[in-house]
Amino acid sequence: MEIHRYTEQEIAFIRRELPGRSHRAFTDLFNNSFGLALSVSQITAAAKNRKINNGLDGRIKPGNVPPNKGKKGVTYPGMEATQFQRGQQPHNYMPVGSERVNTYGYTDIKIADPHTWKGKHVLMWEAVHGPVPKGHKLVFGDGNKRNITLENILLVTNAEMAVLNKFKLYGGSVELTQTGVHIARLLMEIRAKQWKRKRERRADAHV
Repeated sequence: MEIHRYTEQEIAFIRRELPGRSHRAFTDLFNNSFGLALSVSQITAAAKNRKINNGLDGRIKPGNVPPNKGKKGVTYPGMEATQFQRGQQPHNYMPVGSERVNTYGYTDIKIADPHTWKGKHVLMWEAVHGPVPKGHKLVFGDGNKRNITLENILLVTNAEMAVLNKFKLYGGSVELTQTGVHIARLLMEIRAKQWKRKRERRADAHV
């Protein structure tokens, strides 16, 4: 496994965003934000070494549904009276059209039963522009995930997002993030030309 050298920005991101999230959920968020592919164990170790805790103890809290609820297991005579009958809805059932805030802080809308949800900002953007292209993601221009307006939702490539995070060009306002995207594209273009020249010099050296 290749050792990853964490930048100050990445460590600050871990301190700010890890609390309240599971390590698996945070790993997805971290990788998406920085264009990386680190494992859960790598992220967990990085946090532990720096004494950063997510504040979760892993125990089932009152009111939470156990992961094995509804699965087949030991049965006994008369238990059918306490089970959900076909057609019954659980007490925490949410109808299609309901909204919730997910682990990452995004607002989701339930689009189908039994458990199909989709980001509200994604639905709003796709209603006007169509499906999000592969290799792209939607971001909030001002960095506020609760400001769900079409004007605040920007489409960027995964590579552009990695540059935005690396150079802190994301957030503050829609205008600032749009400017950041232009800068990210210029930096990527410069980098691509540098690599092209490097390859050409290597090719010339072997002639």
